[in-house]
Amino acid sequence: MDPRNFNRKFDQLKRMAGLPEGVTPHGLRHTYATRLLELGEHPKVVQELLGHSQISVTLDTYSHVLPEVKKAAAAKLNDLWPKQKVPSATQGNWRKEEGNRCPAARGDPGG
Repeated sequence: MDPRNFNRKFDQLKRMAGLPEGVTPHGLRHTYATRLLELGEHPKVVQELLGHSQISVTLDTYSHVLPEVKKAAAAKLNDLWPKQKVPSATQGNWRKEEGNRCPAARGDPGG
């Protein structure tokens, strides 16, 4: 395909889609990969979709997305364990007269 024909067709499709004038094929590609990673898609899948020969190309190019992906993964760990209720200073072994120390700090390992 002649590059001029590609550009004309791309501009036509861009107008039909209501995309801003400054959008480029490269920008769409970058946005596509970024959004996939933000949605939790595995980097290996993104690598294959983009046609990168090495996973390191994908990871180096889109590493700015990975901190958010890491945060989301860490947040998932919170769902693995049931939430434990922390006793207040007036409940259980937490006594005002003992300085609100935890049972272990008072020498009471069993609570």
